[in-house]
Amino acid sequence: MAIEIEAKLKVDSHDAVAAALAALGARHIGRRIETDTFFDDGAIARRDKCLRLRTQTQDGDTRYILAFKGPKAPDMLKKRQEVQLEVHSRDDAVEFLGALGFRPVMVLQKRRSLWQFNRCEVALDEIPILGTYVEIEGPDNDTIIDTQRQLGLGHLSHIPRSYAGLIRAILEAAGDSRTEIFF
Repeated sequence: MAIEIEAKLKVDSHDAVAAALAALGARHIGRRIETDTFFDDGAIARRDKCLRLRTQTQDGDTRYILAFKGPKAPDMLKKRQEVQLEVHSRDDAVEFLGALGFRPVMVLQKRRSLWQFNRCEVALDEIPILGTYVEIEGPDNDTIIDTQRQLGLGHLSHIPRSYAGLIRAILEAAGDSRTEIFF
């Protein structure tokens, strides 16, 4: 069982973080557009779980990744079970999930610049409505916190909510019923 451990941080800009990553010798993996379609049967989100189909486009190549995430464990960082598998057809995956009773409830696009550093994956994310964030995913809390500190982000608080949850809260507060968020 794979466990996802990550820190999500709100930043004003990616410039200083990207400069720190480059200065520290981090490896830039690339830039991509990720479009996440979230599915629910009325019980998934209520149980603090997530079922997502990601369309990932980078350098002209497109991949489709289906992911299930379990409920968040009580911890200082966001920690939860994660199971992922690559599928070859987005349409077939949507049809399959529909046959199981899951329907799309939100579509969210983001721009992501991905780096490898200190045994962590560091994502510089830009999300419509929300702005700029940094996600640091790694093997354990100590490594993630050390990476956060080395990047000059040690003073920032961790955000436990997902991007979809943050956007949903903003839209609901504004009385906005949109379920598709794109650039």
